[in-house]
Amino acid sequence: MEYWEVDFSVFAPVTFEQHISFKAEKGTVLSSFYSKIDLSRKPFGFNATVIARASNKYEAKIAARVFFESMLNILSFEINEPMAIYEDNIKLKTPNYSERMIINQQDFENAFIKARLFENEDKSITNALSWYSKAVNSNNVIDEFLYLYNVLEILGKKFAARNEHTSGDGTKNKIFQVFMDYKLEEYRGEMPNWINEMNDIRNLIAHGFSDINYDRIVSINKKLPILKEKARDILKKIIDSKS
Repeated sequence: MEYWEVDFSVFAPVTFEQHISFKAEKGTVLSSFYSKIDLSRKPFGFNATVIARASNKYEAKIAARVFFESMLNILSFEINEPMAIYEDNIKLKTPNYSERMIINQQDFENAFIKARLFENEDKSITNALSWYSKAVNSNNVIDEFLYLYNVLEILGKKFAARNEHTSGDGTKNKIFQVFMDYKLEEYRGEMPNWINEMNDIRNLIAHGFSDINYDRIVSINKKLPILKEKARDILKKIIDSKS
């Protein structure tokens, strides 16, 4: 296999020293190697060049994006700012951020370390982070709702304690259980209203039980802040317990 340089541009309200260059470990525990990462700041965020090993340029682009985006999802989550990746360096005039969080090389390196840890030990966290990142970068109310609900569903299925309430296929019980397991909810005789409400909305959308009209979109949009808060809370609890 050959080595390839793959360029990305990232829209993000962040900045750092003029140029960052380092190597990040990738691959499995038994077969690891290091990929060079070069980052240069821009008014819209930053450009990145990632070294990938692949048989051809198409596979190199896929491999580099998966590797880089896993890190980016973690960094975006931890600083609580959206980061949108593009596969080509942006040379034309682009929207600039007037306020930018200052981050540093260690932030990137730590995110790569966590990305590799989760990829090798628990891919459900990687998947949940990917859906969360899609949600915060979405401009579509319906998509954002479904992406955030996916986070809860993935984490509930993977991390909820197994008992008579979670042994079946029901999603709601698993979501409630994982929130109780991580001390974010308490049992007070019935399931919290927000879980029933979000599950009902998800079913209406996914199964086409209701027209997605203006009033419905406005109603769903009002529910997004609580859903995002809940998804972030449980994801953070689980990440912190694994890191």
